[in-house]
Amino acid sequence: MCSTNITAMSSRRYPLADDLTEEDTGTERMLKEEKVLLRPSVRRALRAASCTASVYEEKPKLWTDTHQGHLIHCARLTASSVLDGTSAFWNRLPDLEKLEVEDGKDLMKALTKRFNGMAKLEYLSIAWTPMRTPPAACLRQTLKTLVLRQNDLRSLNGIEGLGSLEELDASSNQIAALPKSIGNLRCLRTLVVCGNRLKALPESVGRLENLETLNAASNRLTQLPDALTGLERLRDLDVSSNHLERLPEDFGRLTKLVDFRASGNQLTCLPESFAHLKNLVSLLIGNNRLLFVPMVLGALERLEILNLRENHISTVECALSSVRSLVLDANRLPSICSGIYLCANLEVLSVERNSIKTIPVEIGDMKRLRSLQLSGNPLSDVTPEVIRALEERGVKVRLQPTTKQRRIREDESESAAAAAAKQEEAGEAEDRTMTHFPDQAVIASVEVAESSPEKRDEAKPEDQPLNAGSETTSPAAKSDDGEKQSDPTSSKSESDSGRNAVASSSSSVDCPEKSIPNSGPLATKL
Repeated sequence: MCSTNITAMSSRRYPLADDLTEEDTGTERMLKEEKVLLRPSVRRALRAASCTASVYEEKPKLWTDTHQGHLIHCARLTASSVLDGTSAFWNRLPDLEKLEVEDGKDLMKALTKRFNGMAKLEYLSIAWTPMRTPPAACLRQTLKTLVLRQNDLRSLNGIEGLGSLEELDASSNQIAALPKSIGNLRCLRTLVVCGNRLKALPESVGRLENLETLNAASNRLTQLPDALTGLERLRDLDVSSNHLERLPEDFGRLTKLVDFRASGNQLTCLPESFAHLKNLVSLLIGNNRLLFVPMVLGALERLEILNLRENHISTVECALSSVRSLVLDANRLPSICSGIYLCANLEVLSVERNSIKTIPVEIGDMKRLRSLQLSGNPLSDVTPEVIRALEERGVKVRLQPTTKQRRIREDESESAAAAAAKQEEAGEAEDRTMTHFPDQAVIASVEVAESSPEKRDEAKPEDQPLNAGSETTSPAAKSDDGEKQSDPTSSKSESDSGRNAVASSSSSVDCPEKSIPNSGPLATKL
């Protein structure tokens, strides 16, 4: 394993006081030179790969912090060696009020024997361990905050007895179900169980009367319990990335709700009671199956952030008068709908990757608009005056074309360039022919004009010998054989004359550097 990889996988770097010795080789020497302190999970992986990773272990970190106006003693442990009776850290355990543990089961085994001496412990964090259930010795009645994230937990059995617990974080584990007695945690204000394997929330969740934050994102929930609507103090609710098809009909009873996130589900509509969420400020319900912007949203007077991206919305009809940021990316909008112009306080409008072809002039009436994002639309009729007017007001307009449009334009440009190059090459070739072989082109055209159809159909000159002129005679000569035989001198003269004419013509064609004769019918026509 190279040093750069191990450095990237480490959680922190610390200077090491010990020097290298002659016995240090391989991974140990490299770790010391790089001054790398590995995360416990990385150390376990290295041990499994037969690498020596137990070179230096982090010493316990001790510090003091301020909580609710008074100092508390804090510690972070990653080594079990500090828990033996001879360690200087041993005397600090009874005074600890906050303890963070990051290590494997060896440390947890040693630590569970020492919890009885921690009478003041209120904050406990255990992370990066292979434990499957919380150790009973760790679940002390004095705990107010329990963090069990990034472990291998399969259940939370035993936590129902923590009557003073206010915050519980069990995210990123393998929990399939919450205990039915979780409703006994009457002091609980924050419950984080995201990143698990939950298929449902127990009805007893409705008894958490002081609960303000519930995060159950990235699970396998198919519905929310009706008892959830009885959490009158709930302010933040996150159920993103689940399999929800609907919300409880009495969802509007959560009147204190400020932030609601339900992206990545299968919602097709919102219940009518949703209009009673008068304190809702942020609503994120992207990546669902909504066909239109729910009309109940028009009744939310404090709604400022609305994200409806990746749905099937084709129109916006309700007036969202209080919305300041509206995201409708990756929907089916054919245009910037008239309902958007009714958003009097809108500052950010994002309608990327829709089917919008033009930017209407009415967009200029939105006086508070500061950002308009139109990238990924097939814009074909854009008025420059509208864009210029928006930019003069300080509106940032984004008009990047889609990838498909860019490819089409690139292909068209390449085709046009190739056609132009081919045409230019053909013109240059014709110019070269006229420059170097002018006589050949002109003579060929003249011969075709002079010859009769019958003569063009006869054998080509290149197929006959040069002395074939003696055999070429007029039709009259062919019909009068007797005259030919009676005047051999005349026949010989005509034959010599024909041979000279053919030789002269052939010489003019085969040798373009020779000049054309200045007399005769050919010269006259040229």
